[in-house]
Amino acid sequence: MTRQLARVNNLNVPISKRNRLIDQIETMIEDGYKSQEMVNHIRLLPNDSVFKSCDLREEVKYLKKVGAQLNAPVVFCHNDLLGSNILIVKAGEVLLIDLEYCAYGFRGIDLAMLLNQYEREPFEYLDVSLPEDAVIEQYLNYYIEACNEIVPGYSDKPENSLKRHVDEVKVATLNYLMILMAFFLSQKESMTGMGEPVNLKDNLVSLK
Repeated sequence: MTRQLARVNNLNVPISKRNRLIDQIETMIEDGYKSQEMVNHIRLLPNDSVFKSCDLREEVKYLKKVGAQLNAPVVFCHNDLLGSNILIVKAGEVLLIDLEYCAYGFRGIDLAMLLNQYEREPFEYLDVSLPEDAVIEQYLNYYIEACNEIVPGYSDKPENSLKRHVDEVKVATLNYLMILMAFFLSQKESMTGMGEPVNLKDNLVSLK
C-alpha cells in the first residue's frame, strides 16, 4: 500500500496545485452551522458539552494557522483513503477507487487517513486516533523507501526526513477529524451519535 500511495503522491497532474482542502472543510462547516438541525441539536446538549464551548469554525481557523506553520509539501492526494476504497486483486496488486476527491494537498493527509484506520473496523468513526509511534514510523519508513525508488535522493532532503513525515501525519490527523465533522454537517444528517467535537488546541501534538 505504501508503494501505491507513493506513486499517487508523486504524480504530476495538470490541475491546480493549490491546497484547497482546508478551505473546503471551512465552507462545509460554515454551511453546517446554518442548518437549523445543527442549532437545535446544540441547544439540547448538556451545558458541559464541548459543542457549547468549542466552535468548529474557530477550530478550523486554528487548524489553518497550524498547517501554514508546518509548511508541508503539497502533493497529489487521493483524499478519501478509506478501507472501502482500497482493493486488492488476486495477483496482490493494490488498486485505489473512488477518485472524485483527488486534488493537491498537504502530503500527510492520505497517510493520516490510512494510519487512523489501523486495527479498526470499517466506518468506525467515533474513535479516531493514531497507533503508537513505532507503528507510524515503520509505516512511514516504507513510504519513504518507496518515494526513494520513484525520486532518487528523496530522503536526503530535510523536508523528507522521518520526523517531518511523522509531524505531518499527526497534524493531518486533525484535518481528518475535521473532514469527518464537516462531512456529517454538510450532509445534514442526524447529529445523534456523532459524538463530541475535538478541541484541536488541546489535542495538538508538539512539533518540536
